[in-house]
Amino acid sequence: MNNDLKKQYNSIPTWAVCVFTSRESLPQLMGSIHAIFVACKHHNVCIDVLVNGSQKLCEELCNELNGAKVSAHYTIRVWFLEFGDKANAWNEYLHDIWPGAEKTFFLDGYVKVRPNALELLSDNLIDYDVLAATGIPSVGMGAKTQRQQMTRQGGLHGNLFALPRSSMRQLRKALFRLPKGIYRTDSTIGAILNFNFDPTTYSWNPARIAVNPNVTWDRDSLKWYRFKDLVVHIKRIYRQAQGKLENAAIKDHFAINKKPALELEDNVHALIENWVNRNKTQAFWMFCRSPLVYFAWLKIKAMNLKSLGQLGKPILIVSYLDN
Repeated sequence: MNNDLKKQYNSIPTWAVCVFTSRESLPQLMGSIHAIFVACKHHNVCIDVLVNGSQKLCEELCNELNGAKVSAHYTIRVWFLEFGDKANAWNEYLHDIWPGAEKTFFLDGYVKVRPNALELLSDNLIDYDVLAATGIPSVGMGAKTQRQQMTRQGGLHGNLFALPRSSMRQLRKALFRLPKGIYRTDSTIGAILNFNFDPTTYSWNPARIAVNPNVTWDRDSLKWYRFKDLVVHIKRIYRQAQGKLENAAIKDHFAINKKPALELEDNVHALIENWVNRNKTQAFWMFCRSPLVYFAWLKIKAMNLKSLGQLGKPILIVSYLDN
């Protein structure tokens, strides 16, 4: 842990909650934070809100929290990252921000956790063999299919999951970092966990991630008659096409070539480019089956690598300690 951050604690919190936010409105984000307050009741918790790329949202959040009543059990910190990249934010939290809590929960800024969600995930982490615990969606397009798939096959859902202290330490020890710009952050984290942090030694075992069917969350549903929501949906379809390339590349790295986390490429451009160069025939047929995947590859090739290399460090904007 960074020594400057250590000074902010008299003791290490029992729970830590990391919230990733970027495009949410202030009411959306505050709804998520208030739901966390309810779910963390009676626990000594550090809540870190990582604001990706939106200075306006960061300022609005700080102004709102200035007038909020916060339990004495809570520490709230607001961080600002100039460039909006969730993968980079996750890396910074893991290696520099994480306060060393016994259990750490990750969620997106538009997610409103149910009151018992974090407690149930915490119970799952008691099992020594469990490296992570995750909830499953109950709202949104494809939620029913995803629930069934995760219940049968396992998985990790990026909207809400939890890691014990031992897993956080192991990820740091393995020097695990998500490639910058990657969309499939959750499946990449899930992959290294299912390989017990070391694909060179261990085989894939989805039982290492506990999928709790009783843990879920609420979120605002998209409205097709709102132009803004339609744009969000279209962008999501593109990102999902990019995600198919990412999943193939991650599978190639961990499952097929048995390479360690340390050798993951620094950014999604290098990750996909190297996979395409090594698997030209497979990539060709993937592009033929889905032109959208091919266009996603073209967009990745045109990515501004200079900006990916200069994402920068998070800036602690304000810390609300034991209010």
